Amino acid sequence: MPLRQLASDAHRIKELCDLLEALADDLPRRSPAVWREASRLSSTVLPRHFQAVSTVLLPCLSETAPQSAVMRPALAQLQRDFDDCAACLPELADLLEQASGSGPSDLPPEAVGYALRCFFAEIRRQIAWEEAVVLPLAFETCRPVDLDLLGLWLVSHPAPPMRTGAEICSQIKA
Repeated sequence: MPLRQLASDAHRIKELCDLLEALADDLPRRSPAVWREASRLSSTVLPRHFQAVSTVLLPCLSETAPQSAVMRPALAQLQRDFDDCAACLPELADLLEQASGSGPSDLPPEAVGYALRCFFAEIRRQIAWEEAVVLPLAFETCRPVDLDLLGLWLVSHPAPPMRTGAEICSQIKA
């Protein structure tokens, strides 16, 4: 079921946030391979999920969810929040790539850590809202045609492979 796939993706994103937090906590030490993996995941897992929610799920909910004075602005705000986070993804990928040591970087560890914390804190809020409100609402109100559309979108945009956050984080301490 496509909504279960989005829920699974949300779990993967929480693991990615845990990885970003572990990287920030470990500064100034840097494990280049782990930073490159975080960069890869940030530029694949996050955009795919944000695009699925933003371009397919939220428009479906705008049609099927109860049209109340509370729901319309809440869905519109969520759309803006997803769009804002998606707009920051290229900068996050660049930051992670620079911090991996694979390119020139004059970024102090404190700045890198602060930027990562700002980003993963915002993503965690987005995912919490999605899990608490958006997905339950979708399970309740999405029509079969909406689920088919979401399923087709997910099949045509397969999820990239990802080890668990614990597996990746174990490399930081190695």
